[in-house]
Amino acid sequence: MDKSFITKNTASTLEFYLPRTLEIGKKYFIAVQTSLSGSTELKAPVHGISRIAVEIVE
Repeated sequence: MDKSFITKNTASTLEFYLPRTLEIGKKYFIAVQTSLSGSTELKAPVHGISRIAVEIVE
């Protein structure tokens, strides 16, 4: 996702708009990856994937 979709990115919250190209009625898992911890660049990226699928509805 392009950075312009992110509306809030803090230590406890990640808020973003979903691309309009996602299919309505389909379930998705959210995956997040970062190479930063505060202002420090990490040696290896950290990954996270949601445990619960999110369904796109109108």
